[in-house]
Amino acid sequence: AGELAAMFDQMGDTQTADVYSEQSEESEKYSCFLLQYKYNMQMEDKFKSIILSHNQTASSRNQYYIYIITNYHNTVLYVGVTSNLIKRIYEHKNKVVKGFTNTYNCNKLVYFEIFSDIQEAIKREKYIKGKKRSFKLDLIQSLNPNWLDLYDMITQ
Repeated sequence: AGELAAMFDQMGDTQTADVYSEQSEESEKYSCFLLQYKYNMQMEDKFKSIILSHNQTASSRNQYYIYIITNYHNTVLYVGVTSNLIKRIYEHKNKVVKGFTNTYNCNKLVYFEIFSDIQEAIKREKYIKGKKRSFKLDLIQSLNPNWLDLYDMITQ
């Protein structure tokens, strides 16, 4: 129960954290279920705001993206830059272009950032590519801790 309290406290929900810190171990299984449910709801809200931001700005003429895709087992990471995120991920998913992502079956969008300047997007892409894997994992975890495929969300 202490771990649950700490997780809620870390998420900024001190009221729920206090409840879990006083809980007995017998109801911990039920608490784990509630924790996962509440966490999923918070992440869904976070995704909705990110996707809404994407959808509102996607029609803008000067929209550029850096993105990270991975394979089914989340073992391979690929960082790219594009001016049309939906089209580019579609190409990865359908193996339209031969290359690294095709060879390693990278087709799951797990992270992206939006830019209005192509030079800034390219600069950020190169920066991320130059960082260690752990940095990239932290980026993904900050936006998408369950490693969901964000493609379906941006195409809605």
